[in-house]
Amino acid sequence: MKQGTRRKLLLGIVFVLEIFVLFLIGDTAAVLPIIGGAKPALMVCVAVSIALTGVKELTAMTYGIFCGLLMDFSQGGPYGFHAMILAASCYTIAALVRKLFQKNLLSALMMTVLTILLVFSLHWLFFYVVWGYGTIGYVLLHHYVPMAIYTFVCAIPIYFLTRGLSAVGRTD
Repeated sequence: MKQGTRRKLLLGIVFVLEIFVLFLIGDTAAVLPIIGGAKPALMVCVAVSIALTGVKELTAMTYGIFCGLLMDFSQGGPYGFHAMILAASCYTIAALVRKLFQKNLLSALMMTVLTILLVFSLHWLFFYVVWGYGTIGYVLLHHYVPMAIYTFVCAIPIYFLTRGLSAVGRTD
């Protein structure tokens, strides 16, 4: 097996383990505190941070689908909702990082904010606004905004963790 193929396989295993560990941390009741009635969506953070490592677009999209399916599994609702959003977001982020943006904290924060806004606003739109609930403003302010802020705060250490893990097997 070539050195590059071995490194890609090892990196894939490391990223999948990272996804599983962060999924367990995010969905275990006593690990992360509930702040403002919200828990962070760590799968959004890890999907975006993997797409920011410079992986190819289809690889980033695959990780986005995987993280989205885990979100769909844990949050209920139709399977594939978050997977589609994260797949498109991760594909776009990977393409932008490979062709236009540099891999740094500023671009990571910008991409994370945009992805969080996209995921949560579409979730709010399709699960509250479309159904015509009368409390859409309350839910937005007291559920989605704290969850988005908490997710953003968690995105920073996850970005650095993923960036550090992406150096696994690198010999240069």
